[in-house]
Amino acid sequence: HTHTHTIMLWLLLSLCAVASTALSSDGTTRILFVGNSFTFVNDLPNTLVNVSASLGHTIFTNRSTIGGCTLYAQSPERDSTSRELFAEEWDFIVLQDYSQLPTVAQARAKMFHPAIDEMTAQKKSAKVVMYETWGYFKGTTTPCPSSDNPACFPFGTLADLTNPSCTQSPDYHNTVDSYDCMTYSLARGYLSVFDQNKGVDLLAPCGISWQVARASSAVPSACKDAVDKQYSSATLHGNISLPLTVPAHEKTSDIMLYRDNGLDKHPSVAGQYLNALVFHTLLFNSSPLGAWIPPTSGLTATQAKGLQQIAESVVLGFPHAWRV
Repeated sequence: HTHTHTIMLWLLLSLCAVASTALSSDGTTRILFVGNSFTFVNDLPNTLVNVSASLGHTIFTNRSTIGGCTLYAQSPERDSTSRELFAEEWDFIVLQDYSQLPTVAQARAKMFHPAIDEMTAQKKSAKVVMYETWGYFKGTTTPCPSSDNPACFPFGTLADLTNPSCTQSPDYHNTVDSYDCMTYSLARGYLSVFDQNKGVDLLAPCGISWQVARASSAVPSACKDAVDKQYSSATLHGNISLPLTVPAHEKTSDIMLYRDNGLDKHPSVAGQYLNALVFHTLLFNSSPLGAWIPPTSGLTATQAKGLQQIAESVVLGFPHAWRV
């Protein structure tokens, strides 16, 4: 009787193995996105599906997204949607945290790095990809960072985690007080995963690509010094310096990458398109030139080409910085 059970179980396991192999052997790349509105506003997953399809790659995506939330609260340990999705097999798992969280040192220590460790421990054969986000249009314009969804911040607000307190001292604000400063602060936070989190495989330099697209000139030195003090290494992972220097490309500085002319921190259709181009280039290690252009983006063919050139130059020009 036990023997029959064993044979049945073996047959069942063989069938499951065949089913999961068949799933990816049809050439479909399976991608799970874990994040918040920076992932779902103007729909990064579907934009990527369309970009990649136009370049000959079939993608299937699913998502665990909650507006204003954090990777810590959305870890499979604490979130049932993530738990169910992590039980499946993926080629890539994309992780994106709350838009200001990686700029707060105590939040990185208590939430960011622990959540990434929890999720990479459950990646199975997937590659884990960090989705590096952008500074707000004019940086953080308030003395303190926000925490939109209280349920997602179990250790108190991000303001509570600043030290010295952002309500008493300008120290925190000095690390995020302009677009280039906040972009640098986020880049350092995201790239620190390569030092702190063993299980991360790749990083999608979206915020860094926005900085190139906006034709930024420099990160203010006082800001850079204030941010660098928080890290043991003096330089960014891969010894890159921001803004990156890339080959000439079609003009993109007149493209509005944000919604509502920059009053809203979320990506416009054009901004999310640039993110999708970066992801395509990174995940398939191939140029996005000639990709589909979203019809609602307002982009001219020349502008779209400029964004494609930037994604290509940033990702393929500095591969050591984005890969372990």
